[in-house]
Amino acid sequence: MRHTEAGELSYTELERRIKALPEGPAAVLNTPRPFAILGVIGNVGIILGLLPSLLITFMPPREWMLWIAQAGLAIAVLGCAPEFFRSIWVVGRSMRNWRTNQVSQLDHDIVQCRELVVWLRRYPTEQLAEYLRFTRRTQTRLSAKIGLMAGGIDKLGIAPLLIALGIQIKAFVDWGQTPLWQILLGLFLAIAYMVAFMGVLMRLRLQLYETVLEEALQSRVTPGRGPES
Repeated sequence: MRHTEAGELSYTELERRIKALPEGPAAVLNTPRPFAILGVIGNVGIILGLLPSLLITFMPPREWMLWIAQAGLAIAVLGCAPEFFRSIWVVGRSMRNWRTNQVSQLDHDIVQCRELVVWLRRYPTEQLAEYLRFTRRTQTRLSAKIGLMAGGIDKLGIAPLLIALGIQIKAFVDWGQTPLWQILLGLFLAIAYMVAFMGVLMRLRLQLYETVLEEALQSRVTPGRGPES
């Protein structure tokens, strides 16, 4: 059987093949892993730096609270600054040659998609349909979870993170004077941004799975469509 020759179909194998594909011209828009890690660390710094301002509403101020606030602010700035300045550079570069980059990326993507589809076509139609249905259901559930936990923050980009950082700086400069609601807002934005960031990455990957699975399935059920394996 053809699917036996191709190996067992699994998301693990699909992901392995996707990661093995060469990156295209638009790869510069992807956040490099070190910058993503620094961004998460910066979020942790914001949360850490805001906690002392929250604690002083329930207990007398202590010197260790100021130390934690200082450490949190330093971690937040050092963690968020690299991605912030990189984003400015990437946006400026992309706006200058966006048509050329877009066309080049489309030419690259269709070749990579075709390669994945040729591999997926080796599996039975029923199996491809099952994986496609499961991928779509998982996307729906993930979107609902992101909406419940982070609202629409994933649509605001980096703005919630910058607002949370601004609140943290204000809380540090005006130590003990920042209203409680602003502290809680900053904590919510920092945590929600982390949830939305991870959720968007997961959702984008699921959408890629859906695209190649749907294309492979359609090429099997539609006569004359797609390359033969």
